[in-house]
Amino acid sequence: DMKSLAPDLTAWEAGVAKRARDEWNATVYLVVTSYRFHKAFDNLIAALDELIGMQPVVVALDAATALHFEQRDIFVARYLPRSSLHFGGDDALARYVFTWRLLTLGLRVVYSDVDVFLGRNPLPYDRHDAEILIEAHAYDEEICSGFWIAKPTPSVVGLFKSLVRWIGRSCAHSLCHQTALDYAMRGLPNYDLPGNYTWAALAPLREHTVRWRFLPIRQFMHYTPPRGPGT
Repeated sequence: DMKSLAPDLTAWEAGVAKRARDEWNATVYLVVTSYRFHKAFDNLIAALDELIGMQPVVVALDAATALHFEQRDIFVARYLPRSSLHFGGDDALARYVFTWRLLTLGLRVVYSDVDVFLGRNPLPYDRHDAEILIEAHAYDEEICSGFWIAKPTPSVVGLFKSLVRWIGRSCAHSLCHQTALDYAMRGLPNYDLPGNYTWAALAPLREHTVRWRFLPIRQFMHYTPPRGPGT
């Protein structure tokens, strides 16, 4: 039941879509965050305004985060995780839920971890020959879920719908969502998958083939403390 995985946000989505089409070239810069990262909030707002000329679209995981962005007239949706496990429960699922919902509105979705520091506008790094541009881990060639640019093609919409279903039903530990994304896109084993899953259980992750490329992230971004610049 997809409705159980996301709140009824029809009016909010309509407002986001109108603003994106009118002012942001049908693109949204999506962030999912809690107040744990509040020191990065105003840097995010300032960087997007200076480098891209747009505002973030924020999914808040707590009331303090929602209030911070609401006071700055920024689109905020409140998402209530059922689990307190950071990156292992619904808070991780939220980035996929909201990316999928915004893609279905015909919007290009830039998703970013909130502690990303932008040095340049990332949008010129989008490519016509890829439906998704995505970050790689600094230490290997597996996909990282911290930054992506996703276009609203049928394959990409289908991929994120499958990820929402699979992660919501099958992930039970920290960062499982990230290895599911990696497996869905690359189709290769990673440190977590296949693991103990049967091929039949993993099949939904491989239903949609998308054209994708890694982003040259070091040309336009790095992470802020407590993460190191190379992580």
